[in-house]
Amino acid sequence: MNAATFLETAAREHPDRVFLIDGERRMTFDALNRLANRLANGFVAAGIEVGDRIALTCPSSIEFAVAYYAILKVGAAAATLNVLLRKDEIAQQLADCSAKIYLAFEGSAEFPMGQEAFAAFRATPACEHFWAIPATPDGLTLLSGCRSWCDLMEGQADNFDSVDLSSDATCCITFTSGTTGRAKGVEHSHAVEGLVPYMMQHDYKVTPDDVFLLTVPLFTLWKTTALHLTCLARATVIVVPRFVSEDIWRIVEREKVTVLIVSGAAFRFLYDAMDRASVDFDGIAQHWRLCISGGFRIPTDLHNFFRNRFGLDILSIYGSTELHGVSLIREASEGADDCIGRLFKGVQVRIVDERMNDVPVGEAGEILVRTSTLMKGYCAHPGWTHEAMSNGWFRMGDLGKRDVQGNLYLVGRLKDMINRKGMKVFPAQVESALSAHPAIARVAVVGIPDDRFGEEIKAFVQLRDGHQCTAEELIAWARQKIAAYAYPRHIEFSQDLPVGPTGKVLKYLLPR
Repeated sequence: MNAATFLETAAREHPDRVFLIDGERRMTFDALNRLANRLANGFVAAGIEVGDRIALTCPSSIEFAVAYYAILKVGAAAATLNVLLRKDEIAQQLADCSAKIYLAFEGSAEFPMGQEAFAAFRATPACEHFWAIPATPDGLTLLSGCRSWCDLMEGQADNFDSVDLSSDATCCITFTSGTTGRAKGVEHSHAVEGLVPYMMQHDYKVTPDDVFLLTVPLFTLWKTTALHLTCLARATVIVVPRFVSEDIWRIVEREKVTVLIVSGAAFRFLYDAMDRASVDFDGIAQHWRLCISGGFRIPTDLHNFFRNRFGLDILSIYGSTELHGVSLIREASEGADDCIGRLFKGVQVRIVDERMNDVPVGEAGEILVRTSTLMKGYCAHPGWTHEAMSNGWFRMGDLGKRDVQGNLYLVGRLKDMINRKGMKVFPAQVESALSAHPAIARVAVVGIPDDRFGEEIKAFVQLRDGHQCTAEELIAWARQKIAAYAYPRHIEFSQDLPVGPTGKVLKYLLPR
């Protein structure tokens, strides 16, 4: 089997249907498949073999899709890297995934991702080949001294049959967001990469009439939804290089978007931009049917507003890269901010104590998940894999509890607990309370050293554009919503909190 057959089948059966929209460029299934075939033939001519690891740094674009499918076609594993990484971080990930080849978009003078990539390649002796992807049709400019991927495709045939692989062969390596520290390279098989789109098509009720707008990066696991699912359904996907609220509204209107994929944090920014976007929101409501979000729990007021204003189904996904993203989905009709929601099909969950025994209903414990989409493991680090697993169950690193109806609630991070004067405080609970404040766009809660109480609670807050609020007001707000020992005693405002590709605040970058 080979996950690249999603594209090949769509290209054969619906060659002229538009598959991918990238700015002013529109690419049909057939046209993109032919480009991927030429690149695949170039890989083979360059000596790329089945099982090789090919790293890719590229923004969400047609070029990303071409490179990704070409890598899969030849039986190599695609390691997709965050475009924001710097040299040392890239070099570390190249080593972790044992990359033999590195493809990198050259970027621009303002955003020289290619220069960082090439510097990392030169610092990684085990990586043998580097090809740059030009930023313009005129060829390489910033990396003019490097080999261009155009050289790989020059003169190559535009037909190629994907290599047939075992179901357990590694398809992709996706690095975790690294919100608490070093990112880990997660390996998934072709079997999992092939299963997930079928699960999603059934659950999201996707049809050929759907137009997806992906606002999160393709280098994350959302590439499976953006690429394989749209191929399977013969639908269309729009990609954007970065999130700008007003632009997103205009694209939703112009392209008659039916499914929007965003980080949960984006809802607040979309809401704030409604007065500036100058679009027909009533018209948008006629075709926009579904919103899928992850990486951030959506406050109830925003859930309700978007559901009522646009008649949307809103699915807020709780999961992880290790589980191929999907484990549980919260429906818009479920009111509590900390309710995770219902199980995705094929997913099992346990709540256990320190001895891995199931806890009674209503008690908090560690969340374990078992699913057919579980990772093969962390590349180059079997010890990490062993630590994350318990007899086939993945340890989420989160604490949760169940109610009598079986609903699952998120309590906090297992290793993110704050011990204030002997009382356990979970940042997720404090963040949930503060996020409901109308002036807050993003918030992250951490523990800081304190001579009297061991640890004290501090909230880093990013305000919404045009909104003002004092630390005293936020502390008073929190005191009304959570226990007296749990509200934050310190508030620090920031214009831009550091966030990862899925919208999660990178807490390890916050000053303590």
